[in-house]
Amino acid sequence: GTLRATTLFPTIYALTMPERLIEKYMFYGLLISILIFVPVFGFGNFMGYTHLMVFGAIMTVGSSGVITILKRK
Repeated sequence: GTLRATTLFPTIYALTMPERLIEKYMFYGLLISILIFVPVFGFGNFMGYTHLMVFGAIMTVGSSGVITILKRK
């Protein structure tokens, strides 16, 4: 579920504003989200650290969306 959540905001932006989207930054947003924050979520889930699970989940969804929308045409 966390990997699917990574693509939430970039997909919405791609469907609603395709003319303003720069694919390179969409890719970087997804890459950063998957490489940094999904492992944080997984570690928190595995070790039972609720605060890391919540932080990882929020940042997984948020970071990909923020990087995608900040770098637009």
